Amino acid sequence: MVHERPDNSTPPLPRRLAAFALCLLCVLTLSSRAAGEDIDAAKAAKVKAAYLLNFAKLTKWPESRFADDRAPIQIVVLDDREFAARLRSTVEDRRLGGRRLEVVDLAHTPAKEGKPGEERDAFVKSVKAAHLLYSANPDYEADSPQMLDLLSLTEAADVLTVGVGKHHTRAGGMISFVVEERKIIFEVNLTRVNESNLKLSSKLLSLARIVAPDKAPPR
Repeated sequence: MVHERPDNSTPPLPRRLAAFALCLLCVLTLSSRAAGEDIDAAKAAKVKAAYLLNFAKLTKWPESRFADDRAPIQIVVLDDREFAARLRSTVEDRRLGGRRLEVVDLAHTPAKEGKPGEERDAFVKSVKAAHLLYSANPDYEADSPQMLDLLSLTEAADVLTVGVGKHHTRAGGMISFVVEERKIIFEVNLTRVNESNLKLSSKLLSLARIVAPDKAPPR
């Protein structure tokens, strides 16, 4: 079920959609040598940061995911400190539903045999506390231990999982950035979203390519 989120502290819907359209304009003008090839890193980061902000705007989390009415929306960026800094600058001074956005820079800490240890415990706690988790590493294949670890940790936590490459949605992630025909687009695994308690705006879904875990095209 999809609903649009009422938000008394953000601009009216037309203005929010205009902001999203501006993000799309950046995407459409993003240059690259060819589909699927490397694109200008700075431009790509700018576009992805704008996308993530709009994903947060157009997603509704259960109230149980927040300690109180003033608790922030946590966006965790995994394995990319430079992008985390850019995103932090993008969302600075922004509030959604009266909540500020907090960007957390996190490095993946895998589980070890035997006792997990303090670092692993802290990593698990940070991942499950996230409202939006962005996995920036394109080398995490669909069946890699890292990907399976992340998805198992977020499966029942109502975390909006965003990654890079078609393998992310195929493995069970919710949203993936994909480079096609000289632009960055995004895919949504609607099956996985509907299994959670998250609600994505119909406006966001209308701009996405909808895929399912067993139907997503190969990387």
